[in-house]
Amino acid sequence: MKTQSDEQEEKRARLDLENQSALLGEDFNQDSGELAQIIEKAKGKDIIFFDGVCGLCDRFVQFVLEHDDGHFYFASLQSPLAKYVLARHGVDTKVLSSVYLVRDALGPKERRYKRSEAALRIMGDCRGASSLLKGFLVIPPFLRDPGYNLVAAVRYRLFGKRDACRIPAPQERDRFLDL
Repeated sequence: MKTQSDEQEEKRARLDLENQSALLGEDFNQDSGELAQIIEKAKGKDIIFFDGVCGLCDRFVQFVLEHDDGHFYFASLQSPLAKYVLARHGVDTKVLSSVYLVRDALGPKERRYKRSEAALRIMGDCRGASSLLKGFLVIPPFLRDPGYNLVAAVRYRLFGKRDACRIPAPQERDRFLDL
């Protein structure tokens, strides 16, 4: 049973969604109530936004799923949730040149990371030897990002491009916020 507080929070989320939709000038192609539920589910989570049709990005997501102890959640850059969250940081999600990590999404300490910083922070939170990659964060982004940008520019040629985002396995579905 919903309390008055729950109803007020849902109303605020819908108003926020309507304001964001108006700001973006886009139709999210999704029922606003459904998107409001996705937004509510995303609050406070650490979310990896990735190119859903990129073969390399798909492999990266698979690796994280296998090594992160359930900490991260996922959404494709093509999703309404990505448009909603990343627009708050001035990111145009039509430009698919980076992976993004948003910590405490839609929360009071929300923080966005992109390119090599996002990838290294994600790997740093995974189990195993990959966590040592976090040490590369001491290198300034202007030295790290050219390598990241080079791989991003040729990733479709090297790893392929899919016609659609992959469907996660049933045991993974709850970690994908845009489904």
